[in-house]
Order: sequence, then structure tokens, then C-alpha cells
Amino acid sequence: MKKNVGAIDSVIRIDLAFILGYIYYSYPHPTIWYTVGLLFAGHLLGTAVFGMDPIYKLFGLSTNIGVGKCGTCETDKNCPC
Repeated sequence: MKKNVGAIDSVIRIDLAFILGYIYYSYPHPTIWYTVGLLFAGHLLGTAVFGMDPIYKLFGLSTNIGVGKCGTCETDKNCPC
């Protein structure tokens, strides 16, 4: 499982997850949209912690610096890709 979530992306995801969690728990009568937001916050937090986002993988995206198309860029700094 290659990491495709970079450090800055992880910090932004953690911040957004805490903001969404705060919004969910600060209102006395949450609706279905607050619950969807809480689930999204869990997705953001989980992907930030584990460093892998399945949605990024589905579209072939990566914010992790050093991850190229071949997948060996993490260990080989002279990788041609």
C-alpha cells in the first residue's frame, strides 16, 4: 500500500476533520447532513493517519512528493519517471 497523501495534505485533512467534528458536536439537533459531515470527517482523519486515500488511488492522484508512476521513486532518488 503506497502512500499517496502528502504531509501538507495530511495536516489540512486533520484540521478539516476536527472542524467538521466540532460542528457536529456543537449543535444540539444534528440533521442527516451533520452525520454525513461526521462520516466525511472520519474518512479525512483515517486517510491522513494512514497516508493512503482510495479516492486518490482510483483517479491515480498523489500529493506525496517523491511518488512517481513506477512506484520506486520513494527508494530510488535517481528514478527516471
